[in-house]
Amino acid sequence: MATNNISKVCKALGVSRGQYYYKPVSPNIKKIEEENAVINCFEKHNGNYGCTRIRRELLLDGIDVSEYRISKILKKHRGVTSREAKNSIKGLVPWEGQYLDGDQTVCKVDVTDLNYLGRSDMIQLKYGRGRAHVYAIIEVATGRIVGWTMERK
Repeated sequence: MATNNISKVCKALGVSRGQYYYKPVSPNIKKIEEENAVINCFEKHNGNYGCTRIRRELLLDGIDVSEYRISKILKKHRGVTSREAKNSIKGLVPWEGQYLDGDQTVCKVDVTDLNYLGRSDMIQLKYGRGRAHVYAIIEVATGRIVGWTMERK
């Protein structure tokens, strides 16, 4: 019977039942404090702590936040966790004159004699659960491979 009265009131006001029952949600102070604690811990350790280490640190302070929530907070505030940093490509940015035709390094020595000067190169190949390193010695004058070896790790 109460449902029927609410329907009449909603029709009279020109609003839906959802609008009638709507209550504005106040910001959850506990969540805001957790967010600030996560951000402070992340910045305190210069961005070196990931979700697991931040959670451990906060548990010592008596704040219980899940790793999933910590991850969401860090993504929201554009922080990069150590796990994401590990998966990113690291190394020096090559300068324009460092490479010539693909991956061949620039050689400033003009060599015309065969077997006079060689250079080495290494590549790492991933397979299954392991890696293989292939090392090669390249003769500079002709660009052919003089010798190579492979090592599994």
